[in-house]
Amino acid sequence: MRNLFLSIAIFATTVVLAQENTQNNNTNILNNIQSRIQQSFGLAFQKQNPSDLIKLEKELTDIYNKKGQNIVHLSSTIKDNANEAISKDADNIRGYFACASNDFYTPERYGGGKKAEKYLLKAISLPAQKVKNPYLPSWGKEEAYEMIIKWYIRKKQSDKAKFYFKEASEKFPNNRRIKQLETQITGKKTN
Repeated sequence: MRNLFLSIAIFATTVVLAQENTQNNNTNILNNIQSRIQQSFGLAFQKQNPSDLIKLEKELTDIYNKKGQNIVHLSSTIKDNANEAISKDADNIRGYFACASNDFYTPERYGGGKKAEKYLLKAISLPAQKVKNPYLPSWGKEEAYEMIIKWYIRKKQSDKAKFYFKEASEKFPNNRRIKQLETQITGKKTN
């Protein structure tokens, strides 16, 4: 049983590596991944029926495919809901943040990374939401600043990252997540 769990762990890790390296077309890495998959199944089924290998491989593939479909559906639902929120209230910071976040975390090979900057810049340009009812949400602006800084760090646009870090630090001096980004921007440790 231990070998089965070990092989599943190797298989899962290998699938992630394969996803990350397929777009790079790195033949050596892909060959290594194929070898690791074969190794993981061999380890799992030592002294077991070979038909069990085929059954497990099919089950793992089905699980992986269903997970991928669910993620695509969830991403689409997030986009639809966020766009609806924006259409109902053009000053809805959280709607723009949700659109940006969805795009920010979607890998480029799946169409992500094209609109995050635009949505984040819109979110931080909006006036702070003053909500009379303390039970209604008013978050979003600090999170948008944090993400726009991360965006520019990711895109290696250090001047813009520094600019928005400075602006965010002045507006939200007690935000630890924003403060933690200073190391990535300046190379200096935060206090």
